Amino acid sequence: MATRKIFEAVLALRDSFMSGAVGPTLHEPLSELDVLYFENEYRISLPEEYRLFLMLIGNGSTEMFRLGEMDNGFGYSFWHENDGFVGKLSRPFPYTDAWNDLAGYQEYDPEKEQDQHWLSQYDEQQARFFECYQAEINGAIPIAHEGCAIRLWLVVAGTETGNIWYDDRANLNGLKPLQNSDGSRTRFLDWCKGWPNGI
Repeated sequence: MATRKIFEAVLALRDSFMSGAVGPTLHEPLSELDVLYFENEYRISLPEEYRLFLMLIGNGSTEMFRLGEMDNGFGYSFWHENDGFVGKLSRPFPYTDAWNDLAGYQEYDPEKEQDQHWLSQYDEQQARFFECYQAEINGAIPIAHEGCAIRLWLVVAGTETGNIWYDDRANLNGLKPLQNSDGSRTRFLDWCKGWPNGI
């Protein structure tokens, strides 16, 4: 999508919000300096649709985290690179297809729960598995959650830049790109337009 088309699409979405036709409650927009500060700090350029949304519509909403924010229990907090959750933003997002590597996962065997040696080995193996399975994600920022540690990520670096990915690792279902009804990848504005239907 060309820059002019993106700008026009963001303005059309803003008009829809202002008319009350679509959308959740919005937070105040950011200034361009705020956005530039974030981009310079993390050495990235935010996807243009998202960047314009932050400045022309709002810095997050009841459906979307503020820039740099994530869910934390029943509230919100700000994340930091390499905090065990968000990786390095300037490194390319590592996936282009759905990912769910369960190698190393071991089912719990209730018949062995009295076997202390087995329990100890089981705990160690599961710890190693989850350390890899739920590792930091490079090249993406969390933008929303659906409860129970299920999150949505916006890719900011690599070939998937601008696409939304669904993170269901909490239920051992891995990561997958969101798709539109026509099978195309869900871009940031596609996701926003789906808010009235409960994205």
